[in-house]
Amino acid sequence: MRFYKCYQCFFFFNCFQMINSFLFNQRNLINSRIFFSSNENIDLIQSDSNKLNPSEKCKTILYQPQGIGVLSTLGIKKQIDKYPQGSVVGFSMDSNDLPFFIFSDLSTHTRNLLVNNSASLSVMEYGFNDVSDSRVMLTGDIKKIKNEKVIEDYKNLYLRNHPDSLWITLGDFNVYKMDKIKAIYFVGGFGRANRVKMDDYLKSKPDIFIHNIEANIDFIMENYFELIGRILLSKIRNIVSFDVKNVDSWGINFNIKYSNNYDINFHTRITRNNKKFFRIPFSKKVYNLFDIKDELKKIDI
Repeated sequence: MRFYKCYQCFFFFNCFQMINSFLFNQRNLINSRIFFSSNENIDLIQSDSNKLNPSEKCKTILYQPQGIGVLSTLGIKKQIDKYPQGSVVGFSMDSNDLPFFIFSDLSTHTRNLLVNNSASLSVMEYGFNDVSDSRVMLTGDIKKIKNEKVIEDYKNLYLRNHPDSLWITLGDFNVYKMDKIKAIYFVGGFGRANRVKMDDYLKSKPDIFIHNIEANIDFIMENYFELIGRILLSKIRNIVSFDVKNVDSWGINFNIKYSNNYDINFHTRITRNNKKFFRIPFSKKVYNLFDIKDELKKIDI
């Protein structure tokens, strides 16, 4: 993924120029905070422009490429018997929208699951930065897959999503699947938690842009960089650099870096290193990368 840097220079009254980029690599949905000041165009700025519903947001997070999450299992050793233990694990999604894993027989979480298969999987949105960003938690039962043909199919599917995980072909790695989901929770940041019904989850679809999110972000920055730069510079004073955090059918989320004399009258969430988050919403749902340019051109600069 690329990181593009732009510098705002004022020559006489109103001139500026942007200087191109250097590489930036960042990892997975998509939040919907808008950070324009209150005197901006009200038709363009909405408090929540991400129109995906909670179940769609869950699906989008879970279907991000090379999925990584925190799996919590119940300990079996005497001193931590039935205490939760968290492990960072890779996962993929099957055709029934259920997560599956490839675990070594030697892993702590594997040994825990063989005694008590109750578990929770927590996954953060693509581009996650802090606790104001979105995440999803699935709680359910995980069981080992024993059918050899099914195992082969699952391993091939896992490799399509995790192409560097050739270790799964080793003899002590087996397929496990959360085949029974007891509860689904979506958290979209502070004060935005929803329990998602299983029926709604199964009926929903992930946002189309998540499947090739890195390539989509690269395309946006390579082809629409100048246009986005003009938009951002017209809305945010003292911007130093920006990169795309993620994109969905209803808008683009950015990481913005600004200078120390940033105008504090702008309403934004400030994080370390003088960064903030900013969303450009679309006026309608888009279905491909070329429609995004049409939406960007509609924005007053």
